[in-house]
Order: sequence, then C-alpha cells, then structure tokens
Amino acid sequence: MAHGNTGTACMKYIPNCITVVRFICSVLLLFIKTFSPEFFILYILCGISDVLDGFIARKTHTVSHTGQILDSCADAVFFISMLVIYFRTLTLPVPVTAAVLVICALRLSSLAAGFIRWHKPALLHTYANKAAGFTVFCFPLLYVFLPRAAYVIVCLITGFSAAEELVINLTSKKPDLETKGSGMFIFHQF
Repeated sequence: MAHGNTGTACMKYIPNCITVVRFICSVLLLFIKTFSPEFFILYILCGISDVLDGFIARKTHTVSHTGQILDSCADAVFFISMLVIYFRTLTLPVPVTAAVLVICALRLSSLAAGFIRWHKPALLHTYANKAAGFTVFCFPLLYVFLPRAAYVIVCLITGFSAAEELVINLTSKKPDLETKGSGMFIFHQF
C-alpha cells in the first residue's frame, strides 16, 4: 500500500516539473539566435509544456493552487521573454509599440488589483487569456506569413484579454483563477 502512495505522491509533482521546463526554456530563448532552429525547438517545448502541464494535472487529479500560480508565472516569463526578443529583433511600428505598452500596463494593473484586493496573484485562466496565450505563441508563424496582420491580431486579442482580466479583478467578489470570463461566449465557439 505504501508503495502505491509513493507513486501517487510523485505523480502530483509531474505537472509542476513540466511547468518549470517552460520557465527554463523561456529564459534560454533570450540567449539563442532568434528564429534559428534551436530557437524554434525551445519555443515549441514552451508550447508543449504549456498544454501538457494542465492536461496532466487534470487527468491525474493533481490540480493545485500552487500549480495554477506556477503556470501563470511561467506564462508571464514566456510572455516577457518574447516581448524582449521581439523588441530586440523586430522593428515595431510606433502604434504597435504603444499598443504593447498599454497592454502591459493593463496586465500590471490587473496584477496589482489582485494583490491589493486578495493579497495574492490573480492571474486568471479565462478563455480570453487562453486565446491570447495561443495567439502570442503563434506570432512567429503569423509574422512570417502575414507580417502586418500579425501585429493587429495579437494586439487585439491580448488587449481584450488584459482589459477583461482587469475588469474581473476589480469587480469580482472573490478570487477565482479558473473563471472563464465574459469572453466565454466569443472564445467558447472556437
């Protein structure tokens, strides 16, 4: 019996270990030539780990508050790494730079609102945030095939998700990291 419990105890850490891989790969991306084969390997590992950690946690019934926070922090590190890479590599049009700064301000305001109201991170797993994460992840491919449209698509979706998260953090009665948000109708259809 004790041996079975050991396997279960080890299983509960697998999703968090996968999330830590995303942290490491996200940071390593900063030190690798952008859009090189090595870059895309690490980039794809980030994407796979983002899908796998939550999937495994749900399937093994090992979802935890710590895992949710760790996942949100890994997403933030990935997002910040990609912003640094894009600002360093691409010549962004002034309106896109302004939009990115506004979106970052909305995200920071939302994070501050969560800390002020509940004294803990309130990075939400809404449908809009999932769509934003997916869109940011797809940006390199969008940029290759639709350079101008890529900026607009990413800014619109991430801007909506950041504004929605801020509104939820300012108006909800209690913290709920798993809220699906008001964007549920829009993104649930896809």
